[in-house]
This record gives sequence, C-alpha cells and structure tokens, in this order.
Amino acid sequence: MGKRLDIAYASALADFEFEHATTGLWSPSEGEKPVRAYAMSTPNRRLFCLMACRASFANSPTTPSAVAQSLRISRNAVDTMMRECEEADWIEVNRDKNLYRSFIASKVMVDTYVKYAIAFSDATDAADLAGISAARRYAKRLGLYNPNS
Repeated sequence: MGKRLDIAYASALADFEFEHATTGLWSPSEGEKPVRAYAMSTPNRRLFCLMACRASFANSPTTPSAVAQSLRISRNAVDTMMRECEEADWIEVNRDKNLYRSFIASKVMVDTYVKYAIAFSDATDAADLAGISAARRYAKRLGLYNPNS
C-alpha cells in the first residue's frame, strides 16, 4: 500500500508542479509583480524575501548577519539585497543608535506573499495533495504502510 500511495502523491505533485510552472500559480497585481519578479529571480533573493516575511509574521526583525549565516552567503550579498529591497520599499530597515540594522518585510511584500500562499493552498487543495498525504500518514499510523508494496 505504501508504494502505491507514494506513487500517487509523486504523480499528483508532478502534475501540480508542471501545471503551475507552465501556467503560473497566480496573477499578481501590478504593484505585486515587481516584488514577485525580484523574489523569483534567484534562490538567494527568494530566501531573503522569505526571511523578511517570516520576521514580519513573527514581529521579530532579522539582521543581516542572521540572513548571511542562514543562507550561507556573504554579508556583501545581503547588504546588496537589503539596499535593493529598501530602495523599492519592500523591507523596513531599523537602524539603532550604533547603526546596527534589522529589518522586516514591508506591507507590500507581506501582502504579496500572503496572496501567493493562499493561491498555493487553493491549488494544492485542487490537486488533493493534502488528501493523499493524509492517506499516507494514516496508513503509517495503522501499520498498513509498506514502502515496498
């Protein structure tokens, strides 16, 4: 049973990824398009934007050194992304009296990500990824899951 569920999930995921890679998951508004384009332009920019959003969601600003360490990139790379995003008003940077910086995502970046997350949730619901995943989880709990069968 496990192998069939694994293949069903992999198949649904492949269909989902292909459809949304070729058609797009959602259509951002004009104000959101630049944020989306920036975040999707490189893996490091995407992760930088995710860290900024997570900082906003937690109401706990992150720092350039935390980003550099988490992403295993140089401080110069982080400084460049911070400068680009601050100039575009996609992050809010706080500078304390010693000029130490911390930042969170601005409203437009957070709103763009929330709309993406909702579109992602709706699309995965339509593909029933959660249903197949739940079947795998319950089969494991019931001792019916065998990855070889």
